[in-house]
Amino acid sequence: MRLKLWSDKTPAHAGVNSTRTGFFDTTFGIVSVVAEAFAGVLSLTGIPVALFFGKLFLAAILAGVVCGVVLRLRRRRPAVRTETTYRLPLWSSPGLLALSVVEVAFLVEATKLPVRTDQPDFSQTNWLLVLLAVGVAYFLQRAWFRRWFARQPSLHAQAQQNKH
Repeated sequence: MRLKLWSDKTPAHAGVNSTRTGFFDTTFGIVSVVAEAFAGVLSLTGIPVALFFGKLFLAAILAGVVCGVVLRLRRRRPAVRTETTYRLPLWSSPGLLALSVVEVAFLVEATKLPVRTDQPDFSQTNWLLVLLAVGVAYFLQRAWFRRWFARQPSLHAQAQQNKH
C-alpha cells in the first residue's frame, strides 16, 4: 500500500475529481504566508513601539515643564535691597522665646494635653507637639516683631545709642 502525497496529482478520495497542489505553489498561498509573517512581526513590535512613543511623549511633557520653570525663574526680578537693615535688639530673641514658652504652656494646660508622666494617655510624642508649637510661635513672633520694629524709627535711634 502506497501513501498518497499532496504533490501527487491523484484525487484525495475515490470519486472526487479535484487535484491538490502544494500550498506554496499558488499565489494566494505565498501572499497568505507573507501576511501571517508580517502580522506576527507587528504583534511582537507593538509593545516596544508603544513604550517608545510613550516615553517620547513623557519626555516632551517633562521638557515643557522644565522649560516653563526655567523661564519663570529667569523672569523673576532680583529682590530690591533696602537701604539699611535693622538689627533686632539683643534682648528680643530670649524675650520672644520666653513669651513663646509661656503661650504654649497656657495652650497645653487649656487643652489638657498630657505632657506629664502621671497623666493618663501620656505619650512622648506629645512633647514633640509642644516643641513644634514653641518653634512655630517663636518664629512667627520674631517675624512680626521684626516688621513692627522696622516701622518704629525712634527705636532705631535707641538701639544705635545702646550699641556704642
